[in-house]
Amino acid sequence: MLLQTGSIFPSHVYFPTQPYMSQSMILAFLPYVLVSIAAAFSGWMLTAFIKSKYGKKENPLNIILPVLVSLFLLLRFGFEMKMIQGFIFCLLLLVASNSDIRTRMVDDYIPIMVVITALIGTTISDLPMMLLSTVLITIPQHAIAVLKPNTYGGADIKLMAASAFLLELHKGLAAIVIGLSLAVICTVTIRKMQKKSIQESFALIPYLAIGCMTSFFL
Repeated sequence: MLLQTGSIFPSHVYFPTQPYMSQSMILAFLPYVLVSIAAAFSGWMLTAFIKSKYGKKENPLNIILPVLVSLFLLLRFGFEMKMIQGFIFCLLLLVASNSDIRTRMVDDYIPIMVVITALIGTTISDLPMMLLSTVLITIPQHAIAVLKPNTYGGADIKLMAASAFLLELHKGLAAIVIGLSLAVICTVTIRKMQKKSIQESFALIPYLAIGCMTSFFL
């Protein structure tokens, strides 16, 4: 039956519109995009520095990890000094891990820079506990190094002492427990799969770095 207008079509036709993002949604995602870009650029610079220093091929994890960590930091702490501190800490741990993997050594400037990073957003009243944490975590590490030579190096001790200064006692202890547990589990598993001796030395700092960053989020 025809409509009274004399046409079989309605006078107004509404076509389905494409989904769109409102301005508020764009503004909500913008910080994450900007942080990701800045982190990727920082990771690229870090990769270039490591390649120029060690002459090895580029490792994409040095770009991917800063981006992922920066997003988790933004979700956990927001745009606060804690986020900046955590991101710098992450970059320093990456440098230390790459150095340990390639040379089994870590330059002294890295623990020093970790200590400087620990001072971001810190008040004078926080310093005594930070120093006490460093002492309490460093002593057991020295004991392990003395009782079991060639199992715990000076670079490991210095980096964890500096990290304990930043993380404080309970997080510093958690970092060591997580790092050493990962080191034992992963190393034993990998060596058995490769049918190699578990007595051979290996880079410990990458595992300690994972423990440190995990504890930073606690």
